This record gives sequence, structure tokens and C-alpha cells, in this order.
Amino acid sequence: MGAAITLELSRRGHKVTTFEKFPSFHDRGSSHGHSRMIRKAYFEGDFYVPLLERCYDLWQDLNERSGQQLFQKTGGLFIGTEDRQLVVQSLASAKRYDIEIELLEADEVARRFPALRLPTGYVAVYESGAGILDPEKTWNYMVNEALALGADIKFDCGVSTLNIEAGGVRVVSKEGEIFCEHLVLSAGPWNRKYISDNLGLDLDLVPSRRTLHWFAPENNSHFQPEVFPPNVWEERNGDIFYGFPLIEADEGVKYGFHTAPLGGVDPDNMNREVREDEIREIMDKLQKRIPSLGQGHLRSKCCLYTMTPDHHFAIGALPGHPSIILAGGFSGHGYKFTPVVGEIVADMVEDRSPIYDLSHFDPARL
Repeated sequence: MGAAITLELSRRGHKVTTFEKFPSFHDRGSSHGHSRMIRKAYFEGDFYVPLLERCYDLWQDLNERSGQQLFQKTGGLFIGTEDRQLVVQSLASAKRYDIEIELLEADEVARRFPALRLPTGYVAVYESGAGILDPEKTWNYMVNEALALGADIKFDCGVSTLNIEAGGVRVVSKEGEIFCEHLVLSAGPWNRKYISDNLGLDLDLVPSRRTLHWFAPENNSHFQPEVFPPNVWEERNGDIFYGFPLIEADEGVKYGFHTAPLGGVDPDNMNREVREDEIREIMDKLQKRIPSLGQGHLRSKCCLYTMTPDHHFAIGALPGHPSIILAGGFSGHGYKFTPVVGEIVADMVEDRSPIYDLSHFDPARL
């Protein structure tokens, strides 16, 4: 998000300084790796769909401008029972916005996607327009393009203090001080610390630990994107997990849990070791639903979500601080919105009226 905001503001001719706590490539936040999902039939709420319509245009534009395949259309499967949110709300969003989908029974899923086995009573929503995004290639392109446009991006340069002054904010880092008219906080799991320590506001933004796992399939041909598109599963108990096809042969097939036990972590002191019971939990899920994958565990690692109580984003001016805009709380499903968030935040910096309904994202609710 920070890279997209930096790029969009730079494209509009603003003088932008960006502070990044870590070196240029790192895995300490939420945007590393080679795969994120994009989809329109949005079960998290159909008010996201207008933003997604714009996102698809922007991702296609990024493909063309970068000369790379940052967005790849593969289709996507969203699997659960017909009374759970994933299926119900995906169907509702598709109906309201005329999104092309198919509702598939278990036998049709097994025929078209041979690696998958749906439990009794489960169905799948297939969205042909869904696809895969490459976060690291996108980040690299956005950063280099922003630098070429004159942005000053300070890597390995955390911010220690934010001082509110007349007409703006003074930002103090290990490289000195900068006064800015507008400050955008897009620090992921560190947003809450910056806001609490410097501004005295306690926003309900909870850094949350998640685990990711990679598996070697028995038959690579069954896990190519055309027969094994990205997929999301919702269990009867509400657990949600998701997976991606074999994008690169040596990477393996990725699966992870979207839902996790309640409770936050300190992003500076999070335990990044994946436990054996966490590996066993995802393997147990896969052995029942993707039998040819569940035994071939390759590796695991941790990442961070930043959750809001309602799982919706936090985008807007901080209460009592109109010169400070927050872009955070993306709750594990925000990456696909990266380019449109860049536009939205740039509009806020320029005091333009929003063209979308952003009421669900108001930081004041937190």
C-alpha cells in the first residue's frame, strides 16, 4: 500500500518522502511472496465491488506499463455449504453486479478440477474472472517507478516520533526531521503503535499472526492454474483457508488459514517459528479435500494480518488530525485493492471528494 500511495502521489506531481522501517526486500510485513488473489464476487461485502471494478482496470494498466504479468486471470473457486457466508455472499455480490459465475456441485468440481474433493453438502462458486497477483514484482515496479518520478524512499529508516505542529506534522527518523503538510500512515502492523505512542489514540487495529505452508504435489499437472485455480474454503464451523496453484515448479502449492484464534501479537517480537501442530492442522484439512497434496509438506513461514473488529479496512483522516491519513487494517484481504487505495489516498491528500462509498472504512469507528 505504501508503494502504491507513493507512486500515485508522485505521478500527480507531489513531493513525496517515504519511510520504510526495513530494507528494500523483507518478509516482516504482509506483502511478500509470489501470490495473492483477486476476485469480484466479494463475500466480505458487495460495497467492495465498485472498488474492484476499478482495480481490474488498474491491474491491467500495471501489466501494460510494467511489461510484466503482475495480474494473471486464472479463474477462482469459493467452496462451502450453501448456508455459509462465503457462498451466500459471493452469490449475492455476483447477482447485484452481474458478475459471471457458476454454481458447481461436487461431481462437476471433481470432473473439471481433478485434485479437489468436496465434502458432502459442499458446493463451489466458480468465478472465471478471478486471478493471481504477484506482490513482490508489483512492489518492485511501483517503487522503481516512484523513484524515477522523484520520490525519496528511505529504506531501513524507521520513524521514531510524530510531532503535530501548525500546518502539518514533523516526522523524526534516524536520518533527521522532515516537516510535511500531509502524513499518510500505511505501516501495516505498526500503524497502531505509531498512532498510540505519538497521537494518544487507541485504534482497534490488531496485528495477528498467520501461517503459510507449501506442499509438493504428487502430480504437477493436476495443480496448474487452468485445472487448479486459486481457491477459498469455508468450513461448517466458520474456519476459512485458501490455496494457490503451482505457479513456479520449485515453489510448491501454497495453503494458509485466513481465520485464526483471537488475540494480537507485537509485530516487533512475534514468534516466527511455525509449530508442528500448525503444520498438522493444515495437512489434516488438505488430506481430506486434496488427497494428492496433503503429505508433501515442503516448508512453512509466518506473516502478519492487521485485523479490525469488522474485518473492513481503515482508510481516512484520523479523528482530530485532518492532516494525517490512515491506510491500514486490511484484515488479510486487502492486497488486491493496492492500486485503487493509492488513488483513494492521493485524492484524500488533495482534498477531493470520494467517488466511492467509503463509510465502511472510516477510522473513527475504531
